[in-house]
Amino acid sequence: MKKFLFISLIFTISISLNANNIEGKWFFESILLENNLSSNNLKPIAKEDFIEIKSDNSFSYSLTKVPLFATGSWELKND
Repeated sequence: MKKFLFISLIFTISISLNANNIEGKWFFESILLENNLSSNNLKPIAKEDFIEIKSDNSFSYSLTKVPLFATGSWELKND
């Protein structure tokens, strides 16, 4: 029984460590073209600029220097 509990615990921990959790509030460091990472920012970035990804499949982001605030929905695909 102890062996079963130990294996179950290890399995649970390994799954949680490998999970891709993208939810949360993320602050921008840069906004670049996907295929050209050496270019300048596409938009000016301030310290308070963020994107917030929520568990209800919605997101919002804010760029204060532009100014720009937008909301939308997202879907995670396992391609």
